[in-house]
Amino acid sequence: MNLKIILLFVLVVLSACSSSTSSLQENKPEIKLNNLICPQVAILREAKEALYYGNERITGAISDSESQPLLLKARMFKIDGSCRYDKDGKDSGADIDFTITSAAVREKAGASQKFSLSYFVAVVDPVDEIIFRRLEKVTYKFSSKDRVTEAEDRIKLFIPIPEEKLAVGPGYRVLVGYKVEQ
Repeated sequence: MNLKIILLFVLVVLSACSSSTSSLQENKPEIKLNNLICPQVAILREAKEALYYGNERITGAISDSESQPLLLKARMFKIDGSCRYDKDGKDSGADIDFTITSAAVREKAGASQKFSLSYFVAVVDPVDEIIFRRLEKVTYKFSSKDRVTEAEDRIKLFIPIPEEKLAVGPGYRVLVGYKVEQ
């Protein structure tokens, strides 16, 4: 009788071990989405300013273009936003929503005017390859009395990241800056 109890006990222990081993193999470690840091969103230093000389736009360092008077100088100075991660199978990734604030100064007040400048939004992966880019336009509106004005542009984008690679999400970067005109 004792032998039957011992054998029964051994069978129960062995079955428990085998089921826990198989359940360990089936269960992947779960990525906690609320612990992931958002990808960095930043203004590219080399493209944070744009100068507008009539029909010629120059991005970056101040130009020695004296053929036309400087009409406008614009500068991106603030980014504010948020992100959240989704892991719904094929649509896993980071949803990013942010606002770019910029200002423009024109040489002198005058008639009401609008100036539009192009800027880029680019997504860079953890190995510094551009995986996405698009052009946007910001319009600066001046009343007849204003020399300075601000503009805000809201950008929404989705960075697709496979569910098993969500942990590297913080390695992605979103870069913005004025488009270089040549």
